[in-house]
Amino acid sequence: MLLHKYVSAATAMKIIHSKKLYCAPMSSFNDPFEGQVFELHDSISKEVFADEVCRQFREMHANGEEVPLELDQYFNPIKGLVAFFQNGGLQEMDHKSFETILRDFILSRELLTEPSLFTLRVHQGLVEYLHVFCLSSNPNSLLIWSHYADHHKGILLTFETDIGDSFLSRAQPVSYVSEFPGTSSLSAIVASHLGRKIDATTLCATTSHTKSREWAYEEEWRVVLRHDELDDLNLVSFPPEALRRVVFGCRMAMEDRAIFHDQLSRALPHVECFYSIRDSVGFRLHLLPQPSET
Repeated sequence: MLLHKYVSAATAMKIIHSKKLYCAPMSSFNDPFEGQVFELHDSISKEVFADEVCRQFREMHANGEEVPLELDQYFNPIKGLVAFFQNGGLQEMDHKSFETILRDFILSRELLTEPSLFTLRVHQGLVEYLHVFCLSSNPNSLLIWSHYADHHKGILLTFETDIGDSFLSRAQPVSYVSEFPGTSSLSAIVASHLGRKIDATTLCATTSHTKSREWAYEEEWRVVLRHDELDDLNLVSFPPEALRRVVFGCRMAMEDRAIFHDQLSRALPHVECFYSIRDSVGFRLHLLPQPSET
C-alpha cells in the first residue's frame, strides 16, 4: 500500500540521508485532546460500584497486594482509605470489618467526578509512552501541502508500507468521530480508583487512532510505536526500498529541486521524482515527471 508524508525540503533531506523517520510524541500534537478517554458512568449505580470495589479489595487482600500510602496526581479518597487501613491506621480492625466501612464510605459520597482518575492515568500513559508516525492516503491535498509541506515549497514522500517486517507495515487508518472514546468497563474504573495497574492496551490502541471529525481532510494513517522502539532522538530506521517517490511542491524553486534531485540520486537512486502543478481550472494537483537534466 502506498501512503504519503508531507514534509519541508530540509526535513526530506535529513530523511534521505539518515534513512530514519521521526515519530512524534502524542503530547506534541496540534489537538490537545488527542489520546484522552472518558468514562461512561450512566449505567453504573453507586451500589454496583461499591460491590466491585469490595470485590477487588478482597482480591487484593488474598494476593497480598498493597496500595502505597502517598500523595500523587492519582490520589483519591478510596485509594487513600485502603492504603491507610493496610498501613495499620485502623489498629486491629480485620479486613471484613474494614470492607463494611469502605462500602458505607462509597455510598455516602459522590465519587464519580470529572476529570476522572481513569482519564488522567490513561492519558498520562499515552503521552509518556506512545509515539506516532503520521501519513496520509491522499497525495493531492491542497490543505495538507499548505499545513505540513512548507506552503507547497516542501516535498511529498511516498512510501510502500508492505515491505518485509518494516514498522511501516503496522500503519492503520485513523477513525474520525464526533465524540471521544469512552469506557464503561467497571473493573478498569474501579482498579484505577484503588491504584491498581490497568491493562489499557486495547484502549490505547483505540484512542491513538481516533481524532475529531474536524481533521478528516487529512485522511490520516498512523504507525504507533512505544518509546523503547525509538532512538534517543525519537527516530526509527526504514528500509530504503520503502521510499518509492518524491514530489516537489509547486512553489519549490527550480534550483532547490535540482539540488535535492542530485542528493537523492546519490543516496537513493531507485526513487522516482515528480513535481506538482496547479490545474488550470481547479485546485487539483498533477504529478509530472521531473525534467531530465540537459
